[in-house]
Amino acid sequence: MALLQGERALKYVVASLLLLALVLRVAVAMVLPPRYFFPDASEYVSLADNLIQTHTYGHGPGVPDALIPPGYPLFLASACLLFGRSILAVRLSQAVLDTFTCLLVFFIAKKIYDRKVAIVSLLALVLYPVTIAWSAFHLTETLYTFLAAVFFLCLVKSLDSPTPLNIFLSGITFTLMLLTRELLVIFPFLILLGLFWAGFKFKRAAKYTLIFSLGCAVLLVPWMARNYLSLHRLVFLTERTESLRHQSLGSDHTPSSSQASLQRQEQQRVEDLISGVRPLNDTSQKDVWNIDFIAKHPLLYLKMTYVRFQTLWFHPNGLNRLPNWPLKAAYVLGHLIFLGLGSFGMFLAIREGRKLTYPLMLVFPYVTVVILALRRPQPRYPLPFVPYLFIFAVSGLFSVLSYLGQRQLQVVWGGRG
Repeated sequence: MALLQGERALKYVVASLLLLALVLRVAVAMVLPPRYFFPDASEYVSLADNLIQTHTYGHGPGVPDALIPPGYPLFLASACLLFGRSILAVRLSQAVLDTFTCLLVFFIAKKIYDRKVAIVSLLALVLYPVTIAWSAFHLTETLYTFLAAVFFLCLVKSLDSPTPLNIFLSGITFTLMLLTRELLVIFPFLILLGLFWAGFKFKRAAKYTLIFSLGCAVLLVPWMARNYLSLHRLVFLTERTESLRHQSLGSDHTPSSSQASLQRQEQQRVEDLISGVRPLNDTSQKDVWNIDFIAKHPLLYLKMTYVRFQTLWFHPNGLNRLPNWPLKAAYVLGHLIFLGLGSFGMFLAIREGRKLTYPLMLVFPYVTVVILALRRPQPRYPLPFVPYLFIFAVSGLFSVLSYLGQRQLQVVWGGRG
């Protein structure tokens, strides 16, 4: 009876927090002026309009392409068809979606830890100002964070109970995430590492990989077929991933007529970097993999790498929008404590052998390496994975509080003795 009452109370608490999450996100969606519209949003809206008007996925009317993944433009088009073409309709749709993300993170935390960690992680995510604000923007973050939560929940379940259905669903949800943003395109290799780390034998890991791949093929093969039929050439995921694939193989992907112009632009960018015209965080893949730049300016290259890493992880979202330096200092300090507790929680999870946490931990070094190697780092890029850092941070916080409580008891009892 006590257990049933405890479960009922837990449901009431979760429902209340989810209602609070929805209210906060809807409030921001209602009061945020329409002018908060990022440049990337125009591209997504244009793609969605093209889908609605010409039933073609592409930037030009009726002209197909595969420059970026179709997930978010499809979401925008669906929201407009269901609720009308308005900024508010999209914002409210994303407010609901982000509320469901909070619920999914609760389930993940409960699965890998316990109810106590799950509730506090849910509360932290519900009140986290950054995710509340981003749910009102016409950008991929809200949809991608939701799909990432769906995927990681399925992944954790498939590791805990590796039935064919659970593994198959992990593959499908992984591809849904890829078709919204390509960031985790080679993450399955780390999943395979996580399987062996979690104690899977070779035969069991091979079976898991096969079923996972079949799940991926359910959505990926139709998309590749569409690209081949529409573009008359094979595009595995997007033009951006194709460019990287050709670069890694050493083959020519850019038309030869534009090679000379691109080389001149890249040389000018490097010269601007060396002269200080370009800041060290405004760099791209071409700068990171520029062998001549590394050989001639190794110290500047190391400084650039440090600045890029600092921008990615130590520059919290929205810092520049705060009105004064005390608020900025407090925000940075809180962010650093959060990162420290999250890192401590990961360390404890490894020491305690919590195997279900391994894939969630592996995503952080993966994202760091991929972004620093291939993109211009921005604080918003790790945002879809912050919910799992909350889980580890809450776990680390409880461990610290437990240790301090034990120390206090030892002091009290020691004094009495």
